[in-house]
Order: sequence, then C-alpha cells, then structure tokens
Amino acid sequence: MLRRAVATLCAGLMAATPTLACTDVRLVAGDGSPMTVRTMEFAMDLGSELQVLPRGMDVTSPAPKGDGLKWKSKYGYVAMNAYGMPVATDGLNEKGLGFGALYLPAEAQYQDVQAADQAKALSNASFGAWVLGNFETVDEVKAALGDVVVWGETVPQLGSYAPLHYAVHDASGKSIVIEYVGGKLAVYDNTVGVLTNSPTYPWHIENLRNYVNLTAVNAKPVKLGNVTYAGTGQGSGLHGLPGDPTPPSRFVMAAAVAHLADQPKDAKEALIVAEHLINRVDIPKGLVRDYSQGGKPMGDYTQWTTFRDHANKVYFWKTYNDPSLRAVDLKELDFSAGQPTRTLSIASAKPTVRMATPKDFSTATQ
Repeated sequence: MLRRAVATLCAGLMAATPTLACTDVRLVAGDGSPMTVRTMEFAMDLGSELQVLPRGMDVTSPAPKGDGLKWKSKYGYVAMNAYGMPVATDGLNEKGLGFGALYLPAEAQYQDVQAADQAKALSNASFGAWVLGNFETVDEVKAALGDVVVWGETVPQLGSYAPLHYAVHDASGKSIVIEYVGGKLAVYDNTVGVLTNSPTYPWHIENLRNYVNLTAVNAKPVKLGNVTYAGTGQGSGLHGLPGDPTPPSRFVMAAAVAHLADQPKDAKEALIVAEHLINRVDIPKGLVRDYSQGGKPMGDYTQWTTFRDHANKVYFWKTYNDPSLRAVDLKELDFSAGQPTRTLSIASAKPTVRMATPKDFSTATQ
C-alpha cells in the first residue's frame, strides 16, 4: 500500500516538474522563539489534508527490492499529505521539530542501495515521516543521516523519481538543508534560514553576494553638477531587490525581508512578520505558466502555506481560497500509542470573512 502510495505521489510530482516552486523561511524572535513558514506551489491540486500521527506507529519504507528501513515512531506529529497518501510533505512534531520537502529539479540524485544496505533503504518520499517521527533536534537528524541510504523511488511510466531537498528546523532555532546530489549526501547549516528550489543551496548562498548593497535605509541624495537627485519614494535602499517568482529571486527576496525587517519580540510577533514576508512570494493562478507534454497549459500557484511555531508547538495553515489563518495546538492533541491516524480536510471553497455589524462601531467624538 505504501509503495503504491509513494509511486502515485511521485507520478504527480514529476508531471508538474517544469513549474514546481516552494519557499521555506526561518525567523527567530528576540526571546529566542523560532517561527518557520513555507509555501507549497504546485500546478495540480494536491488535495492535501492535515494528518495527526501518533507515537508508536510501525512504519516500513519501501526499498528497491521489497521492504526497506523499519521503525517505530518515537514522537507524534502533524503533517500535510498529498493525494490522500501517507506521505509527509511538511509538518511539525510534538518536540518542535519541523520539516519541509521542496523540489530540486535537475539537481537531486539519490543514493544507490546495495544488497547489503536493503534494511537501511529509505525512500525519498518516506523521508519526512522518518524525520518527524524519530527526532527532537537538528543535531539528532544530522547524526542519523549516515545510518540510512536514501533512494529515489522510480515511477515506471516516467522512468524517474521526485527530486526533493529538505528543510529541517528545531525548537532551539537551528536549521539544516539536506540535499542528495550526484548520489551523495550533503548537509548544510542553514544560517541564512531560507530555502527555495534549484540550483542547490550553496549556489544560492554564493548568489547573495550580488545583493550585499541592499539595505533597509533609504539612499542618500546624490548631487550631479548643480542638481541634487533624491530617491523616488520610500525603499530606495532596496532598489534592485528581485521580485519575480524564480527560485533565485525568491531566495534573495526572502533573505532580505527576514534579515532587514525589525526583529519580532516573541512568537506572536514572529507570526505577523512571517505572514508579511511570505505574502511577497505568493503566486496566484495564472502568474506562472508552462506547458505539459500534451500541450495543455499548466501553472504553479500557492496551494497552501504553513507556519510552524516551534517553541509553542502550534501549526498554522492557510489555503489558496481562504487566506485566513487556522491552527492546531499540538499540546492539545493525544499522540499516545494506539491512537488512530486522524485527518482534517483543509479544503476551502471561499475566504472566511468577518463582517462588521452596526454594534461594532463606536460613536465618534467631535
């Protein structure tokens, strides 16, 4: 069942490869509270649901031949699935460890599974469940990566796999990026706190050197001859900040806003800043277009956005049709072993609007 589920998910991912885009960003408040946010862009409706998965679950990852890595979940967690399949594309566990899978097309190439490594084989699509169910900190994840062989499950009709890289954040504010390139594992401390899509993470970090001139402070007037020229309007210090939806531009945009905006005092303020930041990379339908092999127009759009409050263990989300925030407090959920997996639909047909009534208005003083 799991093998069939992963194959179905990968088939859908590969069909939309030309236009998949996601952004993941970390903020750290003045009191040390980390808040992370990510968007899920996709050309086809993923039909994502929010799942609650308890401790003590027996999980088996598929391997190239038969069963692969087996484990019993140590921690309970919430996760966004896709197509109703038991895969974690994004999530937060009860210890405040967060996870996000983002596309890395034309770059991701996973490890080869040798016969002796069959019991250590972990499917790339099972990676999120393994991380969320087993670890409390980024350091624990880093230490365990050498114990697994992560492989890309082939979809026969496509002859390939879903190319992904992963963002992992913990309650201390630490973040890492995990990539498999050229069949080798690469782990990076994500000091910038941003991840998008291809090229690989080191390329994006190097690319930031092209934008070291950016500042939140307006440019000073310049005198040319006898004429003094002042900047037009506010924000001249950020002139040249990319605004297009490509991965390099989204990376620079997110990094600039995350590090130049006022640092929030606490998790509540961090959520507000995260909302403003992530709105800058949101993609409405029709803005990004490509064509499938059959010639039918396709295009990414932001299907949902999640916010992970790692300190308070609260998971927020909003959807394309309803940008109002909804949330679940993990501290209120029963993750005890033996509990069933529970699912919540996040689908919305229209936005939630709170209408003001006459009694909401106060009398103005003249």
